[in-house]
Amino acid sequence: MSYFILMLHQGLRRSELLALSADVIKNGFAHRLQQDRFWMTVQYNEYKGAADGKTISTEAALKYVLERKATYDGPDREQYVAELDQFVDEFRKKHGPQIPVAEAYAILKELEARFGRVK
Repeated sequence: MSYFILMLHQGLRRSELLALSADVIKNGFAHRLQQDRFWMTVQYNEYKGAADGKTISTEAALKYVLERKATYDGPDREQYVAELDQFVDEFRKKHGPQIPVAEAYAILKELEARFGRVK
């Protein structure tokens, strides 16, 4: 429940929530208000997998792109879908079945800036 509240009030995307360490979300009971309270305590915590050169599957990295393609209902959908299809094909050919986490993250952040974020 607290993760949903955090996402809702902070405007976090699922991927951003997953990047947080488990102890980021704090809660307590506010006696004066007679209700539970939730807050975040965020400290620098670079994902060790990226620093260690770990990889993820290409399909997992493309999940955002395919989700975006399926939900797009803006102008010129055909061109939009064609551009994303071309990107997906090139991505799969270039990286094969695995891609370094750091590289996948950088590519997907660039895509998000270009095509918008999934809602």
